[in-house]
Parts: sequence; C-alpha cells; structure tokens
Amino acid sequence: MSYVWLMQEAWELLKAKKDARSTAHTMFDRVVGYAFPEVKTEKAEAEPAKTLATKVADLINDAIGKCEKAEGATFDITATLGHLRAALAVVSTVK
Repeated sequence: MSYVWLMQEAWELLKAKKDARSTAHTMFDRVVGYAFPEVKTEKAEAEPAKTLATKVADLINDAIGKCEKAEGATFDITATLGHLRAALAVVSTVK
C-alpha cells in the first residue's frame, strides 16, 4: 500500500461522511418542516408592503439621527444634515 492510495481512501471516506451528514440534515429539515409548519400571524398578513419611497425615507431618517448624535466628525455635519433634510423633503413628496 502506498501513501497516495491511503490518502485517496481517507479523502473518499471523508467525502462520504460529509455527504451522509448533508443528506441527513436535509431530510431532518424536511421532516421538521412538515411536522411543525410555520404559523402565519394576522399581523404579518395585515402589514402593508413598504414602497421604495418609504424605505428611502426610513434610511434618511436613520442617517439624520446618527448625524445628530455624531461627535468629532471630520466633515461638515451641518451641511450634511441640510442635504439629508432636503433629500427627505423630495422623497416625502413622492406618492
């Protein structure tokens, strides 16, 4: 027996072990999914989908809040806040 042959056998055994674990994991997930399906709540169904304008407005509001709390910035926060508020005004007019 050569060293190369032993390494190939070890590699094949390791691969077979990983394949078996992967298959078992997949089957277990399927069984759990069938046995315990996700329960949909009324709140999730009643919640309307956010529009792009709403998502952008939320991001801009978050950025404004972070800029107001920022300390020791290396840029002009006042100008940045002004631009963010102007962008928020534009996004808010979109319907």
